[in-house]
Amino acid sequence: MLPARIDLYDRERARPVPVARYSPPAPSRGWILFSVGFGGGRDGYGYLARSWASHGFGVLVIEHVGSNLAVLKRLRRPTCGQAELAKRVGRAVAEPEELLQRPRDLKYVLESQAIQPPYGLAGHSFGPQHTGGSRSGSALTAGWPRLDHWGPAGGPRGHFLLAPGQLEGYSRLRLPL
Repeated sequence: MLPARIDLYDRERARPVPVARYSPPAPSRGWILFSVGFGGGRDGYGYLARSWASHGFGVLVIEHVGSNLAVLKRLRRPTCGQAELAKRVGRAVAEPEELLQRPRDLKYVLESQAIQPPYGLAGHSFGPQHTGGSRSGSALTAGWPRLDHWGPAGGPRGHFLLAPGQLEGYSRLRLPL
């Protein structure tokens, strides 16, 4: 299954939001919005999206232009060693504006694609901090936009994390989210 590559553009924020859409077979079991990690793109994670789609879910893999592969490549310099690159990435992931924009990307995709319940949120590495954290309003994500008022029927029905970076922050989450 090949995804539809959708080039969304949020005019209000003047921000591109690239998406790979894996449409569900009929009847659909719902949708999964997948937030990629730092340095990731919409073309990654196809193995997950295809698997979820084969089980009846539509999947939207969301690339965040302020923390995608192009940004990671800009951080790397020819003389940059692994330790220096790690420091640069650490500073980039803490950039306040991008921390606000990533959950807004999710909201924009949800609204612009008219996703109806049931839907869930998933993410890898840097991605879960913007799906679970913004859903829970935890101390880990204080000040970020919350997802609990987004979309129809009160928000997502499920949440799936892959390699969350700060496990101590996730221990404060309470189920159900």
